[in-house]
Amino acid sequence: MNVVFLLIFISKISAVFLNEPKFCPTVKWNEPAITFFQDKNRGSNHAIEIFIDIDNTIYAINTGGDQILVWRKHDTFPMTIHDQDWCIFSSIFVPKINEIYISCWRSEIIRWIPSTNTFVNITTFESQGYQLFIDINNYLYCSMLYADTVEKIWLDSGMEITVVAGTGRAGSAPNELNEPMGIFVDTNLDLYVADSENNRIQLFPLNEKNGITVAGQNSADITIELSSPRAIILDADKYLFIADFTNDRIVGSGPNGFRCLVGYLILMETCLLKDSCSNVPPTIQAIHSSILTDNHPTFSRTKLHPSNYHYEAIELVVNKNDFYILTANSSVDLYGHVYKHHFDRLTPMQNLIAWHGKCCNKDQFKFTLELLKNETYILVVTTYNPNITGPFSITIFGSNQVHLENISIEPSVESIYISALTEDHEKYSPPVCGRHSKYYYEAIQINVNESGFYTILSSIEGMDMDTSIFIYEYEFYSLFPDGYLEHQDICDIYDPAGITIKLQTNIRYIMVVTTCSPDTTGEFVIKVLGRNNVSFQRINASSPAYSNYSLVFTTNNQIFIKDNRTDRCFFYETIRLIVLVDGYYTLSIKGTASLVLNVYKDHFDRRNLYKNLISSKSHVCLQYTYNKHTGHFRRGSTYILFVKGEVSPWFGFAHALSIDVYGPTNVILERINDNSVGCNVGGPCETRRKPIGINLDDILRSQVKQSMTINDQPFVIKIGGVLSIIMFVAALANSICSILTLQNANLRKIGCGLYLLASSITSLLTITMFTIKFWFVVVTNMTRSIGHSIPEGGCKSIETLLKLFFYWDAWLNACVATERAMNVYKGIHFNQKKSKRFARWIIVILPILIMATIIHEPIYRKIHKHNEEKHSTRRTRLIYVEEFAKPKDIWCYPSYSPAVEDYNTTISFIHLLGPFIANLFSALFIIISSARRRAGVQRQQTYREHIRGQWAEHKQLVISPAILLLLSTPRLILSLLVKVEKKATTEAEDRYLLKIMKEDRTKSSQKLAAEWNSSNGKQLCASTVRRRLINMGYKCYTTKRKPLRTPDQIKQRLKFAKDHKHWLKEWQNIIWSDEAHFEVVNRKNRTLVRRLQSESNEPFNFVPRVQGGGGSGSVWGCMSGGARGPIVVYTGRLNGPAYVKVIEEALPMFIENTFDASNNNWAYMHDNAPAHRSKYTADWFENNHINILEWPSNSPDMNPIENVWDYMDKELRKLKPTNVAQLQEMLGKLWRGFTPI
Repeated sequence: MNVVFLLIFISKISAVFLNEPKFCPTVKWNEPAITFFQDKNRGSNHAIEIFIDIDNTIYAINTGGDQILVWRKHDTFPMTIHDQDWCIFSSIFVPKINEIYISCWRSEIIRWIPSTNTFVNITTFESQGYQLFIDINNYLYCSMLYADTVEKIWLDSGMEITVVAGTGRAGSAPNELNEPMGIFVDTNLDLYVADSENNRIQLFPLNEKNGITVAGQNSADITIELSSPRAIILDADKYLFIADFTNDRIVGSGPNGFRCLVGYLILMETCLLKDSCSNVPPTIQAIHSSILTDNHPTFSRTKLHPSNYHYEAIELVVNKNDFYILTANSSVDLYGHVYKHHFDRLTPMQNLIAWHGKCCNKDQFKFTLELLKNETYILVVTTYNPNITGPFSITIFGSNQVHLENISIEPSVESIYISALTEDHEKYSPPVCGRHSKYYYEAIQINVNESGFYTILSSIEGMDMDTSIFIYEYEFYSLFPDGYLEHQDICDIYDPAGITIKLQTNIRYIMVVTTCSPDTTGEFVIKVLGRNNVSFQRINASSPAYSNYSLVFTTNNQIFIKDNRTDRCFFYETIRLIVLVDGYYTLSIKGTASLVLNVYKDHFDRRNLYKNLISSKSHVCLQYTYNKHTGHFRRGSTYILFVKGEVSPWFGFAHALSIDVYGPTNVILERINDNSVGCNVGGPCETRRKPIGINLDDILRSQVKQSMTINDQPFVIKIGGVLSIIMFVAALANSICSILTLQNANLRKIGCGLYLLASSITSLLTITMFTIKFWFVVVTNMTRSIGHSIPEGGCKSIETLLKLFFYWDAWLNACVATERAMNVYKGIHFNQKKSKRFARWIIVILPILIMATIIHEPIYRKIHKHNEEKHSTRRTRLIYVEEFAKPKDIWCYPSYSPAVEDYNTTISFIHLLGPFIANLFSALFIIISSARRRAGVQRQQTYREHIRGQWAEHKQLVISPAILLLLSTPRLILSLLVKVEKKATTEAEDRYLLKIMKEDRTKSSQKLAAEWNSSNGKQLCASTVRRRLINMGYKCYTTKRKPLRTPDQIKQRLKFAKDHKHWLKEWQNIIWSDEAHFEVVNRKNRTLVRRLQSESNEPFNFVPRVQGGGGSGSVWGCMSGGARGPIVVYTGRLNGPAYVKVIEEALPMFIENTFDASNNNWAYMHDNAPAHRSKYTADWFENNHINILEWPSNSPDMNPIENVWDYMDKELRKLKPTNVAQLQEMLGKLWRGFTPI
């Protein structure tokens, strides 16, 4: 059974189920869920609204709120419903098939009509709606997030809006709400509300204004703690399912009480575990009957109730692990609790695994539990209401026998300690983040006479202060109160102080009592309840031995490139710790909140951060910059402290750090230099070995622009494409001519003709594979949507086939030369038939032999994916969040092991030099043999003259292979000099170089090299840094300037463009205005950033510009179609009155001189700067009858006057004014020097 249970994307969960499913009591879901939809625009804190109707059709609103996606049953791809320009979808509800009710963020409720694909407005609320629900009577409910109410209307009548929950004022009273979110209305018309800021679920019965807290904070019953619940649904049995936002989980109630169902993931489908619903046979295994009387002990079944609930405790023992059903019957209303290991009436919340009870319920409680043998379970039977007694019976069903036995909770022996904190007491800082050293404390040793569970209570009624209790084992050091800490009870108004722990006689316990407020004194009482007396002894805090190690994190520190869990780079320090006495030691780091301290035994391996890692108690306060670890260290063992800091020495400052060690004796701390090379944390050592030559992937991948058509590619790519096609056409024509020529049987009487025919074919295949290779590399780097299998298949096959055909063709040409030489050598004795027979065999065997020598190529060729983070910002409902997308650069490269590299080099030499040597020696043999033979016949010429004659006749046979060798010489030299390409950096170091470059893309190569050299043992020069970055595709480009713009502002711009897309002459009637700020000195010169060519529109390529920045000279100007307006110089801050003062004379005069009195279609444009939007400014424009053009926010690029400011700014760079007077004079000249068109 597959059930889409809830929107498991916890951040902003809001989904409801209309078809209320029914689950078994022990139902569980697979935590590794299946992703059925993931919005590509999803941010880390944004919701995807979903709804599932009774036909299991799924409706989802995407993160942008502009689409509704509909998956009908068994659909793979959804149907899409697009939004209206004025509505951003926020919530949906589908009461009937194809009838979708939608709430918009602007408070409208609309309905989608599928037959016409249109939207109909239903009603409009006064406040922004969050969640919709329609009950069985066709009432529409809407939670008002900011009005703190839930309102409803009847869809069948006059649409009168009624408030059904909340007062309109945020509060925590029973009739109040604070940011209500998810809502659900059951078949009894009872309303459930996720009261998010009150951390509770409220139930409002029909026509009741006061809510009942059924889960969360201040619930009358034992429920569960919630933190900002966002959604609530009910199943068929009216059990709750809650999206607990801050705790990143889904929780649910059931017959066994509340439990966590699934944790934080994304929008996923989870499947029910097949074995989670066990069928418990109706076989009675045990019955227990008893009567609750006034003589039974009492307790408080919740921490908010008084201790007046009578109870009976029953121990359950099973002899086999299995599921069992525990039921109860009684004439009174019962409440049941099941505890594991131990039950303490003073702390009824501890060890509790199941609890349930309902008023006026015939079945009382019913638990379905998996019980394990050799475990202690205690069933506590009490009543739903206090001070009630009566008979009850317990029945247990299952497959195996269960033993029930009444147990008496022994009367607790009470031990009391009374004292007072005075100003004579010492002060310390409790082990709580944010506490300062201003708390009086008292340390008390507890001496235990009998091992067992004890409850420690403080802040007894009647005392005038609250206390916190901390329990330590063995020792207490006030200088590091985190050490030896075992239990604590910190001040909480919802959880009065109390600890139930197991104390043993062989362990020394120190109890530290302090106050909840600093500098507070007063009397306190401690009660310890248990099976025996304990004694108290006030002690002084121990004075530990103190050792210190100081260091400074700078660029001289060691660095590792990659953490196993993140892509960040870290500086680190390794320190050897030697202890002289066994005992507990606390290590404290102070300096930077992002520091991490790990302790390793014997050895620290950068490649595996978890190897040899020892466990220790960690106490971290991020906001107060300390990090402490406590552990037990033994004499004779070596411990390595690994201090990792995500600090930033490249920002120009160092970080002073201090390691303090407290313990029984002093310790030895000494720095260790990690001299290992070639290995980095996060992966094994890897050296990229370079094959002979450079392939097309290396040449093209840095030139191809991603997501661009071929027309938008660089000139070199276009030229390369044209040349590849020309080469292919020429090779095709040449091969066709050769094949047609060699169709003559006379030319194929000997093997040479067959070799030439085969060579014509292999030449065509070689140039064809080269053309395919070129376009394959270009297309796969242009298109990001290509799957992994296509580039990987091409990487392994195309290059291999290209080598095969190329080597085959070269060896065929060598065979031609060799046969010519044999023909000269044999003369008239040359056997043509044998030559032809050998040629046929060689043509067939040759590719097989070549393929056998390069069979390693497809095995060792790999696809490399470089993920480049791209950053954008968008708005969620309540906050702005940042998104990161990761486009991929993909290229193919060979990754050879040393042995394979040696073999590959040898084979490449053979295939390159073998044909050349065969051609060269065959040509020399032909020339020399022919000259010698002719010299014996034609004696009138000397042998040297015959040599010259044969050279003139056959010199092309020597020149052609020599030219080929010359062209291959650089390739051969590189392969000889660099057998293994020991690049200046490894791939991991290249990633680190990219990391520090991306921290600040404006850094020069010199600064990057200096950072590298100061933080790494390997030295690089600036030219090497520049070359490595260029090889990876990162070149220097000038940044662009743009304003910061939110998604809402982007939508405004789009709407403005749509509304005015048909304007032509209308623009001539617009008066364009703006202010600009210019500087006298420190001109804002261009900024260079390193980036890929495809990253021209990425955020880091823009210098953010916030409207209204400062400057040494400020001007206002305006212009219209063909008319230049005035320019006004002003000083000081521009507010409403100042803005009106600037334009009150110049603007009306310009309007009067530019537009005829009969022209009433003109409008004045200014942006949405605060001075322009002030009430003072608006009143002035209204009084002067000046029409205003509505303008989208943060859109200076749409204002043509910005081009004038840009022109003036560039000219000022050339003129270089030295004072304000010169600046203002130059601004006036430049303004008067242009004419609008």
